[in-house]
Amino acid sequence: MNNVIIIFILGVISLQKAFTTEVIDKENYYTPPKIIKNETPSSFTLPLQLKLIEDQITQGHRKGSSRIINNAYKSFMKLTLSPQEWEQVAKLLKAQSWPFQKASKETVGGHLFYPRDVHELLDSPYTEFMLLKPDMLRCLEVSANFHHTLGLYYLAYTLDIIYFSSPEGEKPQGLKEAYYKALNEMQEVKNNPDVCYILGRNYTEDSYKTKALKINPKLGYDIHINGHDARNKFAALTVREKMKGFEDPTFQEYEEISREGYAPAYIKLSTLSDSFEKKLEYLEKANTSGFMPAFIDIGLLYANNGNLKEAANYFLKAGQKGIAEGYINLGTLKVGNILLSRQARESLGTQISQEEIQEAISLFQLAGNLNYAKAWDYLAVLYIELFKQTLEIPYSHKLRSALVKGSKLGSLKAYELMETFFPEEFSSMPKPLHQKLYARFSKIIN
Repeated sequence: MNNVIIIFILGVISLQKAFTTEVIDKENYYTPPKIIKNETPSSFTLPLQLKLIEDQITQGHRKGSSRIINNAYKSFMKLTLSPQEWEQVAKLLKAQSWPFQKASKETVGGHLFYPRDVHELLDSPYTEFMLLKPDMLRCLEVSANFHHTLGLYYLAYTLDIIYFSSPEGEKPQGLKEAYYKALNEMQEVKNNPDVCYILGRNYTEDSYKTKALKINPKLGYDIHINGHDARNKFAALTVREKMKGFEDPTFQEYEEISREGYAPAYIKLSTLSDSFEKKLEYLEKANTSGFMPAFIDIGLLYANNGNLKEAANYFLKAGQKGIAEGYINLGTLKVGNILLSRQARESLGTQISQEEIQEAISLFQLAGNLNYAKAWDYLAVLYIELFKQTLEIPYSHKLRSALVKGSKLGSLKAYELMETFFPEEFSSMPKPLHQKLYARFSKIIN
């Protein structure tokens, strides 16, 4: 019996290490082994069962698949352990217990499904789109159902972003209530750096779409300071920079945070520098620290300096590292920003060569294959213009394919264009995941 307990503890410790390893390489896809079919796993099989479920979640994120995430959730719900065993697993995983979690299984489930890289994704405008992917939405929903406070908050936040420009009537009932509920729960867990970051931003001007807390810059600043980590320190400097009544932050203060390894501080230092050389130096330091979105910033720096060849080189590097915006920028170098510029769309038939158009198509497809919904929007607009100019049927087929793929990734534009150009097929299409979430949102927050 003692040997079984030792094996169980060693297995969960090994599992803990696996959970704390972030997935960086997005290009090497793999298929995880099948979950062991055991309705009541023993202490001996539990660590393996959880590791396989974690592999499924990783696969779901790489594929951008809510279906794979849902299968992982079903596998997790089949696991049955005593309350004492679930409590032991939660402790070994160092899973944060949130105020409304009534059992340790909820603590483990919330910890397992909540995407722990949310704030890293939000650190850059070139990666924040990943929060809107179907796999992320499904993980946030599952973690919210497990009463994970951050899962509930970012589920509301993400749905809020999707319909930010829509009429108030289209928003789900209870959106503000979800914000209030999550933020009130956070008041009880102020020793968590992620909680400090969220609360601090909600007390200041920030980019959140629904204001759930009354603006209080002093309180927001103090909460960021109490967060202690580099992200909160950087946010505190942002409060001082943008809000009245504070002393402006110094260049040296941003430098100090950058030395802690927080790459957005390097990006900020670049914007505060005057010369091209110094800007490039700080952006390269950000990139060297492992912050791949800096490739985009370096590319834009070169582009603004008139060196489009070097800009393209860095956009390509970004795309190859899984930053889809790199491929988008490369494509727009070929055909212009056809998604936003009517002039760019009109130039396709006159100033842009067929070779450049085909290169842009390939680049937008590469971005789309990284589960970037906006890439399929670019491709769809390109196919629409090409069809208008040539009336060639193949472009219609390619347009349909792009719209279907974009709709599956949650693109509202692709979904609406599908209704316009292919109304017969649109009637049988499943609704986007976020619309389904809106329908069951009230159940999630209660």
